[in-house]
Amino acid sequence: MNPTPPHTNRRGATRYYFAAIAEIIDLEKPGELVSITRDLSTSGCFVKTTTPFPAGTRVRIRITHSGAQVAAIGNVTSNVSPAGMGIAFTEIEPNDRAMLEGWLADPLSNPPA
Repeated sequence: MNPTPPHTNRRGATRYYFAAIAEIIDLEKPGELVSITRDLSTSGCFVKTTTPFPAGTRVRIRITHSGAQVAAIGNVTSNVSPAGMGIAFTEIEPNDRAMLEGWLADPLSNPPA
């Protein structure tokens, strides 16, 4: 494990290196992507992909980790690169937020960045 502590993104939420399966669906037109998360916070995530959606795309994301799922609505941020895309969560149900917070609080599931 890397001993470097988690870091804070521009939104002020601590983000963690967190590998999980992410299913992203474009809400405006047909388009679905299944990939892996790289960074995760309570306000969003970064998804590794060589085919990112354009900045501003409204998406539904479902993240699966250890048999549990978290779903949210979000927007692709301006952090789009050949390595992937950032997604800022705009809507997340309370039970999904609680599950997300539990994942991030678990040091076994979430080694420090």
